[in-house]
Amino acid sequence: MGTLPYTIRESYKLFELEGNSLEEIATKRNFSSRTIVNHLSSAIKEGLPVSMSRIGVTPEVKELIIRTVRSPVINSDITRLRRIKRQLPGEIDYNQMNIVLAILTREFGLRRDVLQSDSPSPSQLNSTQAGSNGNKRKLSPSMSTGSRENTAGPPSTPPDGKKIKKNF
Repeated sequence: MGTLPYTIRESYKLFELEGNSLEEIATKRNFSSRTIVNHLSSAIKEGLPVSMSRIGVTPEVKELIIRTVRSPVINSDITRLRRIKRQLPGEIDYNQMNIVLAILTREFGLRRDVLQSDSPSPSQLNSTQAGSNGNKRKLSPSMSTGSRENTAGPPSTPPDGKKIKKNF
């Protein structure tokens, strides 16, 4: 937790360690609830556990968002939040999406795809950094929909016993 900026650490501490709600933290810190969710998403990406159920991300919501991201319409492009949101039922909000996308980013990494390229090079497939100059962020092709417990945190061994290998 020491590598995160102070403001993210403080939001994480208030939510996860002290048990405050998103709204309570937002009020205490004079931020919006969405900003607090962004802080928690950053914590998830760094490998810290976050109680997803307290943010409204049930296993069913998580699975629905994952299926949508993996669908041909989205094709694992996690930069198009509005497009993803349009494919989801109305009761799924951006905060829930943000948390699940942070989990997916943490578990499976990102890769860079050059928009003009039909077949990315091996270095593009292995990259986890978001690109610019016409690149878009996509989840790694190794992304699976294996279920995990309802806490975001470091990847665990999937039910089949095989370790998920992250490409860096």
